[in-house]
Amino acid sequence: MATLVQDDFNRADSATVPGGPVTGSAPTVLVGTWGISSNQLYCATLSSTRGLIVWDPGTVDVDVEVTFTTPGNFGGVAVGAVSATDFIGVGWVVNTTEGVMNVGLTRNYSSGSSQPDVMHKVAVLNTSALVSPLTLRVEIKSGMCKISINGSQVGQTFKVPLVYTNTRCGVWTNSTTTRIDNLTIQDSTSLGALPSRTGHAYKGRPLMSADAGASE
Repeated sequence: MATLVQDDFNRADSATVPGGPVTGSAPTVLVGTWGISSNQLYCATLSSTRGLIVWDPGTVDVDVEVTFTTPGNFGGVAVGAVSATDFIGVGWVVNTTEGVMNVGLTRNYSSGSSQPDVMHKVAVLNTSALVSPLTLRVEIKSGMCKISINGSQVGQTFKVPLVYTNTRCGVWTNSTTTRIDNLTIQDSTSLGALPSRTGHAYKGRPLMSADAGASE
């Protein structure tokens, strides 16, 4: 697979400048203020309790792998990122009330909202799955999506329920303590076909903001 964006974030500390990657296009900050701390990417200041930074690999078929050395209660990979409130998040949302970690695909945030509007769950894990470091891999090809955490697939491969054409993808978080150590975005077109499944995982029970539990 061709590497389109790669960054290890090994550069001087800055609370306001994330800098450019080793390979690929420079990032665009859509939400919050992003910088570098101890050779790791982080969101120095949040806006509406979240941060979003994206790169443009030039294709919607991507294989994104990112290591969160200190993951927050909400976070993951963003795809189809048009704006601060128009993107698709693939990652996790911790429900602190129920003590579970929901993994799946979130719709964009509404303006001013601090939590995802709705979530198509792929899996419900114990909060012990929120480990440090956490390496999240999101493979998207021909509208199918596969999520892996620390090398193991989570849930089933599923059909992305929203059609998008914007090629920008990146990282989203709800915490200024989140640190990101490595990011790689590859072209997934050379991957074998992702397994096709009918329907959407947990389609009948979207995760609404009230279900997300308290944030950090």
